[in-house]
Amino acid sequence: MLVGEHPASQIYVRNKRRTTQAVGMRSFEFDLPGTVSQRELLTLIARLNADAAVHGILVQLPLPKADRCRRVIARASIRRKDVDGLHPYNMGLLVLKRPALRPCTPQGCMTLIARHRR
Repeated sequence: MLVGEHPASQIYVRNKRRTTQAVGMRSFEFDLPGTVSQRELLTLIARLNADAAVHGILVQLPLPKADRCRRVIARASIRRKDVDGLHPYNMGLLVLKRPALRPCTPQGCMTLIARHRR
């Protein structure tokens, strides 16, 4: 989910989408204007939480209105769809080194490092 027109975010999301397509994953794209209301964002996330075809929700940060960030991140299903691991509950599990979804970019970097050391 991309909200607004932050140039670096647009590049990052475009590259994630290309990679997703290249490896054969199905992706749902939501490009929303920076003026989208918080209610609309939360409604979309609730819809994605309920959709069995959606296995993870990525909300590209930063959001145009920073005050929305916490509520939007907290809305993704904690154990099933918060693939960035940004929900406060998942962050707590990470700090405690307990099983949980891990933030995908750092996890990918750690996997690359581990494979490179072999």
